Amino acid sequence: MTHGIGKPPIQVGEEPTPETMPIFEGSTPEDMQRWIWSLYRTQGPALVRGAVVTGTSSMEYAVEDGVAIFPGGEAQTIAVPFAATTVATPDAPTSGTRDDYVYVTDEGAVQVQAGSQPEGTALLDVYRVPANVTATTAAASTLGNRTYAPLFGASMGLVAYWKQSAADKAKQTDARKLMGTLTFTLESDRRVDMGLQVCYEMSRNANTGEDVGKRATFTWEFVIDSELARTIVLGVEDYAEVKQNRATFNLLAGTHTIKLYRTRGLVGTSHPDEDYPVIRYQGTENWPATSLSVMDVGAIE
Repeated sequence: MTHGIGKPPIQVGEEPTPETMPIFEGSTPEDMQRWIWSLYRTQGPALVRGAVVTGTSSMEYAVEDGVAIFPGGEAQTIAVPFAATTVATPDAPTSGTRDDYVYVTDEGAVQVQAGSQPEGTALLDVYRVPANVTATTAAASTLGNRTYAPLFGASMGLVAYWKQSAADKAKQTDARKLMGTLTFTLESDRRVDMGLQVCYEMSRNANTGEDVGKRATFTWEFVIDSELARTIVLGVEDYAEVKQNRATFNLLAGTHTIKLYRTRGLVGTSHPDEDYPVIRYQGTENWPATSLSVMDVGAIE
């Protein structure tokens, strides 16, 4: 019978050894490891919280208090807390640069290694060290956004993103076109939200005269894993306008590929590319991009 984690141990008997010893029932290390495993969906060593790395006035890095997790067996994970510390790195190179990988081991030891991160460790940061510097404040972090172990069932955030690369006011002349391909991996069955944002304008060529009574449409197709999953039709006005549409899908754990197709439909002119072209609008005020973002909403059962 399992004894709930967080409950105080209870005495369930005695064992006659050289002297009588009480027998307690309570949480075992294996119980704790299974409980920690249930909280996070990461498959490898990962940072849970804290452990921000900063440069110092010497060839050392300062690391804040933190907690990392490490796989401990089948459905088991070990949490390793470690205290704030400083860790030394060798002198800067005499030429070029060096990448310092700051990491923590499953024993809670914060260490630095040049060039790569040892297998089985949790990465804290990567710093690029210029030649001949004498303080790590002269080094710069190249890690980008710090990656933390996500809670099981919580949002994974942005998992894929596409942005149209056409120049401002470029004519959209293709009758049907594959606009972008996005590939991403989900570690469990998830619900994802796909947000399509379009910024187009139907404009008289050279913008002479008033653009009245002309209209265009584009049909957008979401093809998920080779299957047509959703079709959206968005109109294009005779003035620049941002239009948005959202669709949500339940996807199984694994790697998925989304292909985004666009098909043109035009009304009101027989020469759309010459007389009344559709242009991708950004403008001098930096209007939003024509883009598709794929956001994880959370786990599904």
